[in-house]
Amino acid sequence: MENEQRLLKSDDYVVVAAMVIVSTSIGIYYGITKKKQSSPFEYFLAGRRMTLIPMAFSAFATGMGPATVLGTPTESYNFGMQIVWWCIIQFLIAFILNWIFIPLYHKMGSMNVYKFLEVRYNTKTKNVVTTMAAVRAILQCSNIVYGTATALNRATNIETWVIIGSITGICVLYTSVGGMKGVMWADVIQAVAMVLSFVTVIVMGLIYVGGVGPVWKRSYESGRLQIFNFDTNPTTRHTFWTSTVGYFFSYLAGASTSQLVHQRYLTAPTIKEARRGNMLSLSMTASTVFLSQIIGIIIYAEYHTCDPIKSKTIQNMNQLVPEFVMKVMGAYPILPGLFFAGLLAACLSTMSSVYNSIPAIIMESLIQPSKPNMSAKQATVVCKLLAVVVGILNIMCILFTKNFPNVKQVLVPVSVLFFCCQLCCEFIVAGIRQYRFDNRWISAHPDPLRPLIATSQF
Repeated sequence: MENEQRLLKSDDYVVVAAMVIVSTSIGIYYGITKKKQSSPFEYFLAGRRMTLIPMAFSAFATGMGPATVLGTPTESYNFGMQIVWWCIIQFLIAFILNWIFIPLYHKMGSMNVYKFLEVRYNTKTKNVVTTMAAVRAILQCSNIVYGTATALNRATNIETWVIIGSITGICVLYTSVGGMKGVMWADVIQAVAMVLSFVTVIVMGLIYVGGVGPVWKRSYESGRLQIFNFDTNPTTRHTFWTSTVGYFFSYLAGASTSQLVHQRYLTAPTIKEARRGNMLSLSMTASTVFLSQIIGIIIYAEYHTCDPIKSKTIQNMNQLVPEFVMKVMGAYPILPGLFFAGLLAACLSTMSSVYNSIPAIIMESLIQPSKPNMSAKQATVVCKLLAVVVGILNIMCILFTKNFPNVKQVLVPVSVLFFCCQLCCEFIVAGIRQYRFDNRWISAHPDPLRPLIATSQF
């Protein structure tokens, strides 16, 4: 009977299916009934006519993903609330993005943020970094999909690969058909589902463990409420320094060069609207990350005497949050389904961003230059086919990423590795450029980005 209570019931499946059907219907609606997707510009940037709500909610949903739903609570469960500083750093990063990067990308007039490298250096540099960014995004997406599938497997007993194939097929369908406009409006629904799932888990979790008192007491006694750890040992997992200085530079590196996020801001008609969307998006991100950390210490308060990994209740840490949800809410109708709808929404929002953004940079950087005579209609068809190809590559990459026990364990190393490679590529090309061209050539050909950077401030 206990095992039966920890599996989703028919009413839970209805909630999850409703979220999936609504998301898919939105994509199909914008792909079939809207006749303006006649060019890559319309398909990938929605004609730059998107308003604040879909833009901000889409950027928020894209940045969240299962890494926040599954990974962040796991970090708090294991290591405490030290990473609460992440939420504060978000606002500093939002200011920098508004001050420098959003105006810069808007004024370049390209849907590929790596166009910067072509203007600053040359086309080859842009193409190399674009390819590396595509590989990084697909690898990250693969880990996200696998983490979500293992979590759903815990609550449904459906085979992991069946879940992977199903959600990939659904996402490819509504992303390829609906284009950016369909993806962004679907993200609005998915963002709401994510937030509702977080709030539900917190409320029901507190009720189950006996309120705020036991959570505070058990977390305090274990040191999980310590947020002023000034240890300078770089091997310590979370300290004040790693959670502020370290997180600032690592997150800024990704946020400032993320094709997935900045493509949403590029759909805004003006820089001012894009800045507003960025502030709203990162404010929601900071709030949600904080809620996910609260979930982590609530879970610790429940399992403080019996770790589910050590007791072999779960197979890996991706299943920690689903196990807690099913234990706490398994006897209630609809509530477990609401959580898993939020988890699946987080996965679909990130997947759809990858399936839309990676074809965008491939199309502009690699295909259009080699096929300059391609008509707008043909280009749009190619864009949709690229989304299908990216989905297939995503499934293939899961064979690699499935060996990581935690969603965040692969996301951070892969991001840092590829960002460092991108930096090396830029510095190497800059050195070659300085070596090959003397000062007279540089004087005769001033930096083409100087006017853009000079006007990229408030």
